[in-house]
Amino acid sequence: MRAVPGALAPSVSPGLAHVGVMLAYAPPHHLLFAELAGTAGAGHDPFAPNPAALVATSANPGSEPLVIDDAVAEHRLAGVADLIVTHDRPILVRIDDSVTHILAGAPALLRRARGFMPEPIELPADGPDVLALGGHLKSTVTITRGREAFVSQHVGDLGTAETVKFHRETTAHLLSVLDVTPTRVICDLHPDYRSTRIAEEIGLPCVRVQHHAAHVAAVAGEHGLTGRVLGVVLDGHGMGPDGENWGGEMLQVEGAAWRRIGSLSPLPLPGGERAAREPPRMAAAALAALGRAQEIPIRLPGLPSNRAMAAYLARPGLCPVTSSMGRLFDAASGLLGLCPAQQYEGQAAMELEALVTQPHILPGGFALDRGVLGFR
Repeated sequence: MRAVPGALAPSVSPGLAHVGVMLAYAPPHHLLFAELAGTAGAGHDPFAPNPAALVATSANPGSEPLVIDDAVAEHRLAGVADLIVTHDRPILVRIDDSVTHILAGAPALLRRARGFMPEPIELPADGPDVLALGGHLKSTVTITRGREAFVSQHVGDLGTAETVKFHRETTAHLLSVLDVTPTRVICDLHPDYRSTRIAEEIGLPCVRVQHHAAHVAAVAGEHGLTGRVLGVVLDGHGMGPDGENWGGEMLQVEGAAWRRIGSLSPLPLPGGERAAREPPRMAAAALAALGRAQEIPIRLPGLPSNRAMAAYLARPGLCPVTSSMGRLFDAASGLLGLCPAQQYEGQAAMELEALVTQPHILPGGFALDRGVLGFR
C-alpha cells in the first residue's frame, strides 16, 4: 500500500513510497494486537476492528535465513532482540511471507512463499523429472514432475553458510515430499555461483542455462506459451556465454534454443562489483559513456578520488562493462544524489521509483518533476 506521510515512524521503509501490509495469521499475533489495543480479556470479539498496528520483520540477521529454533534464536538474535516470545508450536519448515504487488490492476507475486508453496505450476507439456537450483541471488529451488513445476519458498542470497545450508534443506525436503528422483540437475551458466557448485556436487548430468534465457523460458512455461517467443529481460546481472555482464537483453527463445537480438548500450563498471553497491560510481560511468567524463568532479563532488575516476573512465577498455538495467537505474540515482551506498539490494532503484510516484524534494533542495527522468 502507498505510504502515508506521518502515519509511521520515519525509520520504517525510509525513502520508499510503499509499505508492505499483512493481516494477523497466527494466534500470537492476535494476542499481541489485543494487548496493544487494550481489549484483551473474556467477552471481547477477537475479530472486531483494531486500531493498533505492529511493525514486523523476519527473525534473522541480515542476509541469513529465518531462525526457527528457540535455542538458536536466543543465540543468533541476542544482539538485536530485547525479548524473545516463544510458544509450543514448533516450526517445521522455514518459509517467508509471500509478497504481492498490484500491477496493471491485478495482483502479481514478487515472492512466492507462504500460502503458494508448494502449489504446482502447470507446464504446457510433459518432461523429465529435473532439479533446478536457481541463481546466486534471491535463490529458489524448482523441481519438475511430469508437467508440473514446484517452486520452493524464497531461499535468499547464497553468500553465507547458513543460507547454503537452508538451500540444501529445501532441496531435500521438496524431493522427499514430492517423491521425485530427478534425472538431471539444471544450474546457471556462471561457474562461480554457489548454486552451480552445489549442482556439480550432486553427481547427476548437469545442464547449464544462461541466466536471462532461463528468465524468458520460465515466463513462457508459466503462461503455457510454446513455439518461438520474444522476451525482454531487465535484470541486475547474469553472465553471457562469453563471460560478459548482461542484464538488459532482448532474447528470442524457442525450446532450448535462444539467441540475443538486442541489448542496452553497455556502461563501464568502475570497481567491478563495488559499482553495484555505490551508485555514484555508475553515475560517473554514465557521464563517461556520454563523453562527459570531465564533468565527473563537478557533478559528483562526494565521489572519492573523483578526478582520478574521471581520468580512468576517459580511457576506454580499462574496466569491465555491463548491459544491466539495474546499473542504469543506479546511475540515475547517483546523478540525483539519492543513495551514496546501497544498504540492501535494489535500494537506489526503489528510492528512485518513489520519487516519480509521489512529490519529493531532492538532497540540496532540488524539486523533482516526473518529466526530468522521462517518466509519464
